[in-house]
Amino acid sequence: MALLFRNALVSEEMVGGKKICVLMSGVTRPNPKRVLENIIKTLETLSEFDTEFYILTYETEQSIELKWLIEESGLNVKFYLIPPITENIGGHNGNTYRMFKTTEILWNNVPDIDKFDLILRTRLDSEIEEIDFPNELDDDTYYSPEIWGLIFDNIGIAKPSVFKQVWHTDGLVFDNPHVTLVASIKNNNFNMKPFNFKQTLYQSEDVEVLGVPQWSRKNRVFIYKNGWVRTE
Repeated sequence: MALLFRNALVSEEMVGGKKICVLMSGVTRPNPKRVLENIIKTLETLSEFDTEFYILTYETEQSIELKWLIEESGLNVKFYLIPPITENIGGHNGNTYRMFKTTEILWNNVPDIDKFDLILRTRLDSEIEEIDFPNELDDDTYYSPEIWGLIFDNIGIAKPSVFKQVWHTDGLVFDNPHVTLVASIKNNNFNMKPFNFKQTLYQSEDVEVLGVPQWSRKNRVFIYKNGWVRTE
């Protein structure tokens, strides 16, 4: 399969020479081909960096097709399938717990995760079109912009030591994603700082996915450039 790349923008003051671990997790939606494009675009955007990509999704007919598409495309990513998480724990129809649990499972399957200088977490149903990493990451900070008085949960970066303490399921109360993420950050006395990016979220119009109601059934564009430019 021929891969068609579009223009990408990364920081001119890049974190050169640093190793980045990219974690993409979530449901294979709206369809395998769209998700493949998300992966390809994100790979392209980060092509100037020394990265390793890890992907986790639920085992479904669509994700099995996605696995085949990735293999046919020869993409340099590590791909994991797990059974759907059926526990309906906490609020938001159990989706907050599933978000934390899949991320926790994924980072636990990264060999020697502490070798990386930073971890980037993003959604499988989205593509990163632009990103501007901080040159230096603080040892006590989780990076993602404030939104609705809380913190944005679709994308975030941190050092491995911070990331592992934030994205876990032990002892957390699972409210909506933003509230839970802020609670996990504050439980560890970490700070929160923003960074600039453009991320497009592609969703299906299905009322439910794997038996769970979708919170949103439309595509969205999120742009943060020293302040929110767009959140719809």
